[in-house]
Amino acid sequence: MRKYTIVVAFLSGVIVFLALVTTRMIEEYLTLSQVLPKAEVIVVLAGGSEYEERNRAAARYFLKGGAKRILLTDDGIQDGWNKELNRNPFFVERAKWLLVDAGVPETAIDVVGKIPFGGTRWFEQGTESEAKLVREFLDTNRIRSVQLVTSDYHTRRVFRIFQATNSGERPAIAFGITYPEKDEEPRQNRWVPINNRPTKLWIEFFKLLLA
Repeated sequence: MRKYTIVVAFLSGVIVFLALVTTRMIEEYLTLSQVLPKAEVIVVLAGGSEYEERNRAAARYFLKGGAKRILLTDDGIQDGWNKELNRNPFFVERAKWLLVDAGVPETAIDVVGKIPFGGTRWFEQGTESEAKLVREFLDTNRIRSVQLVTSDYHTRRVFRIFQATNSGERPAIAFGITYPEKDEEPRQNRWVPINNRPTKLWIEFFKLLLA
């Protein structure tokens, strides 16, 4: 019985070790950074409660002179109750307030309409619908260089999706992509499964396989 227990403990340790190594490899694969020296506009991908770190990164790039405009998208998700407003503010509202507080002029911030979730393909993700919405805005305003900002684990899929919008007869747009620095990221709540970092990485990895 003791020998069996030792074998089980050893195999469990090996499985945990392999899971940690694999997760780390996935994290490195998902993360992509291609920062443009200058861009006409910064596009901040909607991310619900992750609005804070994404918009801090966008404000940093903007205030360094990287771009003169910031484009936000509205995912239609609301934050918790705000006593002062007596309502649940939308995350896109909070994103705009954060940018203004960081020193970005309100006149430099644009917001495109709500993201239409789902599409013609059964597996189409919200990010793909978001990219289509943003692309229409970019083409309408004849914008040819864009710095995308999202969470680190989201970067590779976002970059692939936006690059795919350059297909066809449309004028090509130069896309860069970046993510928040470590000091801009909040501490993850390890006790809540959906907020657990490894969980997010694996979910994003499978989404990337379908992109």
